[in-house]
Amino acid sequence: MKEDFLHYIWRYLKFDYKNLKTTDNQSVKIWSQGEYLQQQGPDFFNAKLEIDGQIWAGNVEIHIKSSDWYLHNHQEDTNYQNVILHVVWTDDVPVINLNGVPIPTIELHEKVDKNLIKNYKKHFDFQSSIPCSNQVHEVEKDRITLFLNQLILKKLELKSIEIEHELEESNRHWEALFLKKLFHYFGSNINGNSFEHYIKNIPFHVFQKTRQSTEQLHALFYGFMNILPENSDDFVEQLKKEYQYIKHLYQLSMVAYPISYFKLRPDNFPTIRISQFVEFVHKHPSLFFELIEIKTLKDYYSFFDTKAHPYWKDKYVFGKTSTKISPKKMSKTFINLLLINVVLPFKYTYFKNKNEKNVDEIIEIYEQLEVEKNHIIEKFPSTVFTKQNALHSQAILHLYNQYCTKKQCMKCTIGNLLLRQKK
Repeated sequence: MKEDFLHYIWRYLKFDYKNLKTTDNQSVKIWSQGEYLQQQGPDFFNAKLEIDGQIWAGNVEIHIKSSDWYLHNHQEDTNYQNVILHVVWTDDVPVINLNGVPIPTIELHEKVDKNLIKNYKKHFDFQSSIPCSNQVHEVEKDRITLFLNQLILKKLELKSIEIEHELEESNRHWEALFLKKLFHYFGSNINGNSFEHYIKNIPFHVFQKTRQSTEQLHALFYGFMNILPENSDDFVEQLKKEYQYIKHLYQLSMVAYPISYFKLRPDNFPTIRISQFVEFVHKHPSLFFELIEIKTLKDYYSFFDTKAHPYWKDKYVFGKTSTKISPKKMSKTFINLLLINVVLPFKYTYFKNKNEKNVDEIIEIYEQLEVEKNHIIEKFPSTVFTKQNALHSQAILHLYNQYCTKKQCMKCTIGNLLLRQKK
């Protein structure tokens, strides 16, 4: 038994609520179950109940056992002062509020249809990473596809909240925050946090001054990130001299953070990605606001069309020539990653700030981008889950991270559809 199943039972009145009584024999009539809150605080807000003939308006809290009230320290939390009803599966101890007044309690375990409980246990294996994996084929594919279309908006909204929070911390400097997040993804999963650490510690006015010269900007990043070798070729020696000048001029101090090449393909080496980033931001002095104006996927690809410095044409690491000669362009796959994880969430947030309704434009780009492929998306069977484009793969990732791994099946549309199936 999980608490979110009890949320489902209360929310949809899936129990015998006629002649309902509390554990101390007070009559209860439900006028409104309240608003389901999926955040910190009581589970249902602003319920309306009639208890022993008196109308009450307030909050409802739900637990497996009534003693969970004390286990969760609600007795010390003023957010729970206005709880008018405690709904539990099993009532094992009396519960009182901050004023020492007993909270009316109803017990559900004798009031829920046994077939509903059986159906719940049948459909969800909470030991599995996807609890409904053995039963999800019972849901119509069209219903799931519709749910995926809704999930992408939920994911964008969550991303938007994170961006808004960081905007406040950065004095609402869109360009600075966007560059920080963009550079994170140039670092990939291996070095993303390290890349973000370094760019956060480069004062933005220093970045803007050196941005006007690719030589200075290369020197700033390679030098500040401490990846220039002690002895190498003329290019490296010039970068070192340039960095020493910048470091002295702006009194830069650096806190070392690890940079790894392990498990990376050569095209993803930090040396290459840093150079591509430098060339890209040098080419676009007002990067974020230039991106805001782009409407089509074709124009995005043209905008991101960038090569690393010519030095890297026959190299992947400093001073070592490679037999493979290539211009080290940003690939379409890499550009897609930047669009999905940075550009489109930022545009969504920016449009929301401006009260501009451009959601369809953003969704259209997701629909044009290729579907992502990774071990998580492969867990979801193609016979049930549509996987035609990045909208679907991003929605599946959101489903997995926000519902499946957290075992939030009763907050998931698929879980609800399964539970409503006829036995």
